[in-house]
Amino acid sequence: MIAVKHDGHALQFASKELRDDEEVVLVAVQQNSTALTFATDRLLLRSDKVWIQAISTNPSIVSRQYGWNAILRDRHIMYALEQNPHVYEILDDWWKDCIDIAQLAVSGCWLLINHVPDWLWKNPNLLIKVVGHEKWNYDDWNDQIEWYDFRHHKEIMKIGALNDPALMCIASTELQYDQSFACKIVYKFGSEIDKDYFKFQFPL
Repeated sequence: MIAVKHDGHALQFASKELRDDEEVVLVAVQQNSTALTFATDRLLLRSDKVWIQAISTNPSIVSRQYGWNAILRDRHIMYALEQNPHVYEILDDWWKDCIDIAQLAVSGCWLLINHVPDWLWKNPNLLIKVVGHEKWNYDDWNDQIEWYDFRHHKEIMKIGALNDPALMCIASTELQYDQSFACKIVYKFGSEIDKDYFKFQFPL
């Protein structure tokens, strides 16, 4: 115990019994998160505590470089993304393909859509998370996602337009005639609004 307290990597020289001991591994991981690689698979499969400890200090411990796929659980990945959404960039492709994990990543940083598999870009739930991010803007991605295909999806359009009203330029005619929604946009952005976004005369 004393050895791993001063050097987490000393765990690699411990007996299998100690490497399977949650208390010992926790001490090692507190000193150095990568000491997790010396714990037994059996311990890693049964103990969330050691994962949480390691991820808290080093979210990238879930990276594909460590070959955890057979041991990692969704909750470990999600906890890591909550600490640092950019961990998504270094995940194994198997995890990147999971829609719940992709959604959590773009919720933290919408630009991570660059690392989301193309086939997920047409998932409305993912796009809602993207356009709902406070820093999202239409101009940066107007030529990479087929936004026009979603012009009738009111939730995507309304959430997105309240972050960047430029999205209204491809919204459905119905939404462009929606005066109550136009009021919300004008209330938020005021005179910055382009009148051409609406299909009626609006007192701006």
